[in-house]
Amino acid sequence: MAALVVGVLVLAAVGGWLLLRDTDPPPLSGSPAAKPAAAFVDSVGVNVHVTYYDTAYARFDEWLARLRELGVRHVRDGLVFGAPPYAQRMRRLAAAGLRVSLIVDEEQGTPAESVALAAGPIRPAVETLEGPNEPDIDPGVDWEPVLRRFMPDLRRAVDAEFGNAVPLLAPSFTQASSREAVDDMAGLWDYENIHPYPGGGPPEPPDRGPGGSRRVMATETGYHNAMRATEGQPAVSEGVAGAYVPRLYAENFASGVSRTFIYELIDEKPDTALTNAEQHFGLLRNDLTPKPAFRALKNLLATISASPGEGPSRGVDVRNTDAALARLLLERNDGSRVLLLWRRLPLWDTERRRSIEQDVEPVELRFADTAQDIELSYPSRSAKRTARPDADRVRVLVGGDVAAVSFR
Repeated sequence: MAALVVGVLVLAAVGGWLLLRDTDPPPLSGSPAAKPAAAFVDSVGVNVHVTYYDTAYARFDEWLARLRELGVRHVRDGLVFGAPPYAQRMRRLAAAGLRVSLIVDEEQGTPAESVALAAGPIRPAVETLEGPNEPDIDPGVDWEPVLRRFMPDLRRAVDAEFGNAVPLLAPSFTQASSREAVDDMAGLWDYENIHPYPGGGPPEPPDRGPGGSRRVMATETGYHNAMRATEGQPAVSEGVAGAYVPRLYAENFASGVSRTFIYELIDEKPDTALTNAEQHFGLLRNDLTPKPAFRALKNLLATISASPGEGPSRGVDVRNTDAALARLLLERNDGSRVLLLWRRLPLWDTERRRSIEQDVEPVELRFADTAQDIELSYPSRSAKRTARPDADRVRVLVGGDVAAVSFR
């Protein structure tokens, strides 16, 4: 990213900090309201495939260790009948502190049979159940009559077995018109279910679908890195996905999406030609080595969770006139805070398949009184956090990736 000149004043950057000069600050952009940091961490999920035994998911012990390294607590998978290792692995996920959102497929069993399976040996892992996954993906299938029979039966079975303990998610769809066609059934589920894939573009803002005031989960979204693919969604480079993924989670959470599950944890099968998009959605490569997006998400969650100590819920004003600037203020349980800043800029040209260089922008932060333990990090770039002395105002450089300012 290019160096930035403001008027005739060159701002010296030290680890992303800008040295303050006695100049008039830009007009106030606003003081964001804080959201719970714990809720943000709890909103992060990842799709997995426990029973894909002919793929990299066969290496269960290794990818479970990667999940724990990542710091994610929620995964999504299908409800599977007749696979003994499946129940064992679900219990191991639960023992590792992970909970699962399970897709109930109308082709596998009746709603009562599916709910009975969820309430059986895998019960410790079960967090939510959801309706069928993208039943409208095949235009030749008349899915709506089937869904109208299936979902009321699933609702009754969930209520009878779990009461309010296990929420039911709506079916997911590939077309907005499909969601609208069954909007009259929305009383049957506890959460709307969306798949807001950005199609290789910036992740904001997510389409919450009909009934914007309803609770929503995004059970699939993400980016693939099949750079020579000619079908499906446009690809992005691994590096650009590493910048976009933290923005994706931040944008969804800021817009009120309760939980977002990125698709997916692992590139399932080898594809050295980079032509098969379905084999390159992972945060991990097929050999289970981390991509930049894995490291970026890991760094982001660690930064948000790492408190410097008890704080006074200190206010912070963000001063900048850039319409592209976005911010999310998170408060930890002890009153310390972390402010996420990014600019809603495209970082990838999907047609030319190359990066778009964007200038950074100085953003001034003014704290209520003197803030302590101020640290700046860029999770998409490294795990490093740069400290600076206590201050009542600072300036930071903000580009198209997330900048995180922690303080108390």
